[in-house]
Amino acid sequence: MQSVLDYMLKISVCLAVTGIFYFLLLRRLTQYTYNRWFLLICVTLSFVIPFININSFVTPDRFNRVIFVNKIPAIHNILPTASGQTNSFLGDMQTLLLILYMVTAGVLFLRLVIQFLSLKKITRKAQLISKGAVLLYNVPENIAPFSFNRSIYINKSMYNASELADVIRHETVHVKQRHTVDVMLAVLVCIVNWYNPFAWILKTAIKQNLEFIADDAVLKSNTNRQDYQYLLLKVTGNIPLAISNNLNFSSLKNRIAMMNKSKTSRLHLLKFMFALPIACFLLLAFRQAYNNTGEVKSHKVQQTTDETFTLGTLTYAVNDAEAETLIKREQGNSFLKPGNVLSLSSIQNEKFRLSNLLRQNGYDTSGGHAVYFMVDTFSTNKSFSIQITINVPRNKTLNKNTNGAFQKNMAPGLEESRFNSKITTGVERNVTAPGLQYLALQTNGLITEKVI
Repeated sequence: MQSVLDYMLKISVCLAVTGIFYFLLLRRLTQYTYNRWFLLICVTLSFVIPFININSFVTPDRFNRVIFVNKIPAIHNILPTASGQTNSFLGDMQTLLLILYMVTAGVLFLRLVIQFLSLKKITRKAQLISKGAVLLYNVPENIAPFSFNRSIYINKSMYNASELADVIRHETVHVKQRHTVDVMLAVLVCIVNWYNPFAWILKTAIKQNLEFIADDAVLKSNTNRQDYQYLLLKVTGNIPLAISNNLNFSSLKNRIAMMNKSKTSRLHLLKFMFALPIACFLLLAFRQAYNNTGEVKSHKVQQTTDETFTLGTLTYAVNDAEAETLIKREQGNSFLKPGNVLSLSSIQNEKFRLSNLLRQNGYDTSGGHAVYFMVDTFSTNKSFSIQITINVPRNKTLNKNTNGAFQKNMAPGLEESRFNSKITTGVERNVTAPGLQYLALQTNGLITEKVI
């Protein structure tokens, strides 16, 4: 779910940047075809750019050497994750948001399906009056002219011959230039990104720019400008389907203003070049953030110490019967007891205890796997199982003294000392266990822990 939320956030950022760029620099240009392709390409790339990982092309050390790159905030895993008991509320909120998103997107998609069914209903009632590359339908109802795919729908009784020719010419531009593709893309973007106001703003901009293209084509066919503008005032009727290209006066003021506007110089096309550094900026913003050592910075919320793990079962596999009897006899002093909280320090302390116990009773524990702990990594209800494997031989360099304790065989003249392994370093070090973090103080062979 985290990756989905990050992806949707990046799409929203891309659409917002596209909308702001278009309205600041391109909206007033009369290069309508260039604007059309800009909107189509940028909206499509808004769904592609979040998948591009620039880290695959640039190494972390290069990032760190470029100062301005580190000034660009990285939009990557910035949403908090839901892990641990204290973050259960956050997890529930993410789930609710996902449900709300899916329900709203589903309603909008259902609305799209209903519009397709309505279009089929209109087609069945309409009379096909012209076949060929463009299908022309006469609709008996009072509707504004519109087109979808390669079909044009019009009530020809509402216009005279000259007006009808201009209306058909306008809608034919939509059909031949496949403007339905642009409209459908805008509708789908609004379904997927319905919560983003820039998605709806871009949809309006796309449809309005398509009307500019069609109006411009009609005027280039020697149609009288004033008569055509009066025709736009005359076009009335029910508002057609949202998935159609339609000739109506909903944006009449802007359309007439653009018709009367002087053609902008081609030098203004240089404004499109500013889109390249903006695209690079987005790629850098969507990178994974690196620290000075080249490691990926983690934005995830750490698990808290409220999450604990317990010891489920404790079993032994001992190679020596006497050693097994000794261990069972001293089981009451164990740091590991089923049902108690399990931590790395308790495991380490138990290993020290067993090593000292065996060593003091004449066993050689110098081998790396003399006392070996195997923790079952598959937890059940936060409960782990541990098996302790002990493989220790008798230490031939030790003999019992008169008190029954084992001591080293010493050369004559040397002071005898009991074999002991006390550690008095008093060194503090960090110890990390699953879900827990400790500050451990190692003294006299034991680890005392402090929860951070």
